[in-house]
Amino acid sequence: MYLDTNSIFALDQILKKFEVAFRSYVADELIKEMPTLTDFSREIGVISSTFKASGFLLSARYKTKVTQIKSKEKDTYNQLSTAKQAYITKTYPGEAPYVSTIVDMFVLFFEKCYSKNSLLKNFNSSDELLYNVNSYHRLRNDLSHPGSRQVLVEDGVMVSKFIRKIMDSLDNAYFWFSSRDEIIKNIASFSRSISENPLLVHNLSEIPLQHKKLFCRENEFNRLHDYIIGREGYQRVAGSVIVYGYGGVGKTALVIDFIFRVMQEIADTENKLQIDFILFYSSKEEFLKRTETTGEVYIEKVDKQIESLPHLQESLCRDLNIANVSEASAKYRKGIIVVDNVENFTGADKAGLYDFIKSMPRNIQFILTSRNEEQCEEKLNIEEYREVAKGKRFIKEYLEFEEHFATFSEQDEEDLLQASKGNTLILVQALNSIINQVSTVAGIVSSLAPMRTKEAHIIADFMYKNTFDNAVQELESKGFASKDIIIIASMYKEPIDLYSISRLCRIDIATANEVCNYLTKRLIFIKAGEYYRINEFANNFILIKMLPERIELSKIRDKISKHKSRTNEKIKDLERKIQQNEKIREIMDDWKPKNYVDKIIIAECFTGFKDFQLASKDKNKIVCDKLLADYADHEMVTNHPYVQFQKARILYLLCKTKIYKSQRDDFLVKIERCYEDSLESIEFNYPHVRNTKSHGAVHLFFGALLLDDCKDTSRAIRHLEDAERILASPETKLYFDLKYYLTIAYKTMHEITRDRAYSNSMNKAIKKIMDNQEVARTHKFDVDRFARKFEIDLVD
Repeated sequence: MYLDTNSIFALDQILKKFEVAFRSYVADELIKEMPTLTDFSREIGVISSTFKASGFLLSARYKTKVTQIKSKEKDTYNQLSTAKQAYITKTYPGEAPYVSTIVDMFVLFFEKCYSKNSLLKNFNSSDELLYNVNSYHRLRNDLSHPGSRQVLVEDGVMVSKFIRKIMDSLDNAYFWFSSRDEIIKNIASFSRSISENPLLVHNLSEIPLQHKKLFCRENEFNRLHDYIIGREGYQRVAGSVIVYGYGGVGKTALVIDFIFRVMQEIADTENKLQIDFILFYSSKEEFLKRTETTGEVYIEKVDKQIESLPHLQESLCRDLNIANVSEASAKYRKGIIVVDNVENFTGADKAGLYDFIKSMPRNIQFILTSRNEEQCEEKLNIEEYREVAKGKRFIKEYLEFEEHFATFSEQDEEDLLQASKGNTLILVQALNSIINQVSTVAGIVSSLAPMRTKEAHIIADFMYKNTFDNAVQELESKGFASKDIIIIASMYKEPIDLYSISRLCRIDIATANEVCNYLTKRLIFIKAGEYYRINEFANNFILIKMLPERIELSKIRDKISKHKSRTNEKIKDLERKIQQNEKIREIMDDWKPKNYVDKIIIAECFTGFKDFQLASKDKNKIVCDKLLADYADHEMVTNHPYVQFQKARILYLLCKTKIYKSQRDDFLVKIERCYEDSLESIEFNYPHVRNTKSHGAVHLFFGALLLDDCKDTSRAIRHLEDAERILASPETKLYFDLKYYLTIAYKTMHEITRDRAYSNSMNKAIKKIMDNQEVARTHKFDVDRFARKFEIDLVD
């Protein structure tokens, strides 16, 4: 948990008062041993040439410091001399060494100046003492910049205990700025304040994960805070939130940090949030760890806090001191329940958990974490550090936090990010191995190479435990050959579309779509637009566990290669047709396909219209049904608006034939939906098609359908007027067709409403046509027939 603001100020006072005594002691003992600058310079030289790492003195960290001190040894020694003089005279020197300098002297000259039994008597070892001194330094720095960082209660307690222990060994004379008794009283007061918890109930001391610090996750934290706590002036909050992502990306760390910050917010505002309890339950059964001595990766098994839904409900009743979970909302104002790693629940328990959450009143909120996307009101996907810039910032902040001063090259950072796939857990473990000098960047990169090492196998298995195998089994139980799709996507070596998946796996588009969407929800696939790519860690898992033997592998590679060649040839052929066929060229220019798949499908929809014309003319329902089934595949491949526009035209063509006479009403409903889908796709997915001639044509054709067949004149006018804004010039026949339908629509509405506004609009539409008679005739618009229909004198 984090300290509240008042406790931080109290702790800051303790550290600053102790700082003067500690500085006086360190300076006094060092000057005794090295009474001259020459002595100090000699000892620094000895350390620089004979420096060895111990359990605490990590050479990579302190070698750099020794070099820095050696470069300014005179200034450093003079500062220490000034500090000793201030202690002797009990005066303020004006210039005093930084805490960092004092701590560095204590650590570097520990054996020579400070390793006395009297000082070590309250510590188990010198390493423990040195670790505590370093923690004191870090916390002192954090408190020097109020409001910049949260302070963990555990850190505050550890450092205050360290100060209390070391004070027992220091002479009273060193406490000339603030007395020993005063500091002891401050520590006692601080301890009492942090034991006063504003919550009625919590079990946060049982969280099975040591919390250190959250890096580069502010956006995700803010979203979670908005979901659970709400924004200022906007208090609509979620009853449940799923924080999901594959293993090791930092889901649990984010949630724990969120809880700790909420606890701080509760303390600072005297519980304005009215939260009475926060409970954390984990079904985590293993941790991925790396040994500090050898850097070897291993999986550590742990006992689950909860194993099932009944176990969770029993734990809630026990911790909240209620007989039934339904009593929680009546006994407590608000509460937050965290269920960590719900992917470890059985299918039945998960289904029951979602029903249980829905049954609880909204004053009880749930945060779930999972390696899968689950059924919650709000969803927060935690991703790896995929952006190189963000990954580099993570590395920089983590090294600063660990006070590791050796710099990484740009290439080192990029190699680490690539090898770890930006996974938080792997990055942290890799950086710790490098800091502790049990491995190097090159060694880490090599150990994470797919299929090559035991380490890669362990990591891949951990990241997708209870996710990958379960997903495959679930799909296979439904009759889907999911392994084929996964292997093809893995070996495709670039993002793959549904069109390619269906051809390579010999399945229909609908099946490919269903499987790919399921795998996306399970975080095995990543979808970007119309393309899918396999998650990089999932890809490692596949390379290790799923790829077939060498001969079969060669066949798959050959099949993919031939498919890509055929596709490229098809694209070249299409380009030739575009150049040769002005109509196709106009369509491609106007409808603006995003990619080659859009181009191919648009071309097939365009040329396929003739097949429908021939089949309907021959009254061949079997062929028409087959063509409609094939067209459904085009719809699944892309949501390009041309596909739905052309489908509307095809259905209207069939609607006018006797073979689908009994389905006319059903077809009209489908046609209306096609036009709506086409316009929606233009608006949200293909905005670059907006205001083109084709966009106007969709509105025009839709308006004509509503006017002639659906008898919805009001809606027809709305779409026809939208078309009019786009087709504003008499450059094509569409312009004159549009004016014709507008004339009919306005005439009809005038007859219904007797509103002269409609008759005025009708006359304007007629005038537009008659003013452009010659142009209309060149576009083969029948001006004479139009004039007869509306009783217009052509002479005028």
